[in-house]
Amino acid sequence: REKADPYRRTLDSKLLKFAFQPTDNHRFSVMADLYKQTSKGHDFSYTLKPNTQFRTYDEEELRHTNDKVERKNFAFTYENFTTTPLWDTLKITYSQQKITTRARTDDYC
Repeated sequence: REKADPYRRTLDSKLLKFAFQPTDNHRFSVMADLYKQTSKGHDFSYTLKPNTQFRTYDEEELRHTNDKVERKNFAFTYENFTTTPLWDTLKITYSQQKITTRARTDDYC
């Protein structure tokens, strides 16, 4: 094949961050990172019929793909700007992330 396989890709991404600083030396932050991607298309390059230089067969046998990736990341951060002999600033972050991936391929003969 000389042309690319047709795909439809969608992407949705959101980053939300909120910070609160009650004093000059303390800061609290909350963060949410939401990401979703889908990819649907036809894999014509994996057709099951042979093509020769003398005859080209119709592309009746199709391979459909339906892929999805979803990521959710939530985090909480505490920052302390008080200078001590051990550090200039202190930052502690707790993060929880979940990634879900699905790859689906359907062959139609």
